[in-house]
Parts: sequence; C-alpha cells; structure tokens
Amino acid sequence: MAYRIIFTGAARRDLRPLPQDLLTRIDARILSLSENPRPRGVERIQGGRDGLRVRVGDYRILYTVDDAQQVVTIGRVRHRRDVYRGL
Repeated sequence: MAYRIIFTGAARRDLRPLPQDLLTRIDARILSLSENPRPRGVERIQGGRDGLRVRVGDYRILYTVDDAQQVVTIGRVRHRRDVYRGL
C-alpha cells in the first residue's frame, strides 16, 4: 500500500525557486517515497533528530515516516550546504 506524501510549509517554500529540470528530478524521488519510504541510499539524520535524508544530486530531501498512519512528511528540500542549518 502506498504512503501519503505531506509537505511542510518550509518544504513548499524550498521548492518554489528551483529550476524546472531539478524540480522534475526531486519530484520523481519524492513520488518514489510513497511506494518505498526507506529506499536504498537513505540515511538517518544524525544529531538526535528523528528523520531521514535522501540525495538528489547536490540537494537533500529531509523527511519523516509515520508507519502507523502511512504518511511521509517532507520537511526540507535544500542544497546540501544549507539543509542542516537550524536543525
């Protein structure tokens, strides 16, 4: 069964300024998380934060998974140099 994808307000703001070709690649990866929220290459966020990260080129998608509700919540989508600031 597919997981539902939910975006936080911060994630929506992160996606707005991205170029279309990059947005297409990120969108494909996010949609794939609905079928498999823990794909190969996913890593846990270090530092005591509860969450996962997945790479799309130089960008990172930070998200959490709620298996009971079958929901994937996308928290941030930013360049690797900026994504972990403020966590």
